[in-house]
This record gives sequence, structure tokens and C-alpha cells, in this order.
Amino acid sequence: DTITFNALISACEKGGKWVNALHLLSTMMQIEVACSTMTFSAAISACEKGNEWANAVELFSLMGQSKVVPSTITYNAVISSCEKCGEWVNALQFFSVMLQCDVECDMFTSTALISACENGGEWEKALQIFCAMAQNTVQCTTFTCNAAISACEKGGEWEKVWHLFSIVVQSTVELDTITLNAAIRSCETGGEWKKALWLCSVMAQDKVELDTISLHTAVSACENSSQWLKALQFFGWAAVANWRNLASTVFQVQR
Repeated sequence: DTITFNALISACEKGGKWVNALHLLSTMMQIEVACSTMTFSAAISACEKGNEWANAVELFSLMGQSKVVPSTITYNAVISSCEKCGEWVNALQFFSVMLQCDVECDMFTSTALISACENGGEWEKALQIFCAMAQNTVQCTTFTCNAAISACEKGGEWEKVWHLFSIVVQSTVELDTITLNAAIRSCETGGEWKKALWLCSVMAQDKVELDTISLHTAVSACENSSQWLKALQFFGWAAVANWRNLASTVFQVQR
């Protein structure tokens, strides 16, 4: 029956067996077992995990033909499958349909959309979605913030990055190395060496791990602004903080 097939398809989805999941769905339709929203959602999720975005889109279309109503989970799965394969235009199209059908968006929807825009170099769209999340009180995660900040950083919009970073700092979202490295890179681009060094101190105070990217970018920000004395002072601070290995690595890169 439907419940049994749903359990089997979900098992295939969790095990990364998208081919088996599609075979089970095909069998259900051949023997005329009713397919539910859960059936299609699990099958689409299986395709998402297998990076089979075209199959995920085809299943979503088949869902409509079968007059089965998609849920938030269904939309999230098909949007995420498009995001993972760089199909940001398709991801936004599904989001548009989602809004038209008045289906509720959640943090997974927004995160996948912003990541899709980031991968597609569409920082403005990423920022619009991020702002819409805040207006609709959709919960924001570290991954969501990282995607939005990285999208703006890749677009060379360092002021937007700084604005987003300020919002994140004031929220309850936990910062990580990816968040801060993107912010430091934007400072380097914008010639804001003071902010770059300040961010490194924030990372240390909040016990966020600094890596070679953090230190190299901070030093580069100082170098670009002809602030080599500050760069050397920063290295001294890093050494005191027991980052000798990282500092040594960056120094070798700079020479």
C-alpha cells in the first residue's frame, strides 16, 4: 500500500539510492497504488541527494499531473536540487510558484535560494531574499548568513557585506570561520584594514577558529593600504595567541 511504498522510498532517499527510489515510484504508478505528497517529496529528495536536478524537476511536474499537492518539504527538495547543480534560475522559478500557491517558506527554502543566487553570482537577489526573510520573521541560520554574505562578497559589495555582518552580530546567529573570512575579504576589497584586524580580534574573543585565509587576508588588507607596521604588530598578536604556525604560513606566502 501507499504507506509501505513511502517507507521504502524514504529508506532509499536516506541511503542515497535515487535510482531505486524512482523505480519504486514507477512501480506504484504501474500497479495503481495512490501516490501522496510524502511519496513524491521522498523521491525528489532522493534525486536531490544524488545531484539529479533534472529528474527532480520532472518528478515535480509529474506530481502536478497526478494532482498531488506539493508541500514546503517538496519545494525545498526541488529548489535544493537546482541549487546544488547551479540551476539558480530554475530555483527562483520554483520559489515564484511556491509564493503563487501560498505555500509557506521556511529557513531551508531561504538558505537554498540564497545559496543558489550566490553560486549564480546574483548578489542582489540573494540580498532581497535575505531581507524578505527578516521581514517575514523566517528563522535565519549560520548557513543562511554565510551564503548571503558570501554572495555580496563575491560581487565586490563590501559595504553590503559589512551591513549584513552587523545584522548577524546583533542577532542570535552563531558566527563561524566562513562568516568572518567573507567579512575580512570584503574589508580587504574595500581598503578597510582596521575593520579586517578588528574582525580577527572578534574571532579570537568569540573563540572562532582563525585559519590561513583569515590571517593572510588580514595581512593583505594591511599591505594594500601600506600598513606594514600594523601587519607586523598583528603577527606579534597572533604569535602571543599561539597561532605561530598559521602566522608562519602567511609570512611565507607574503614574501
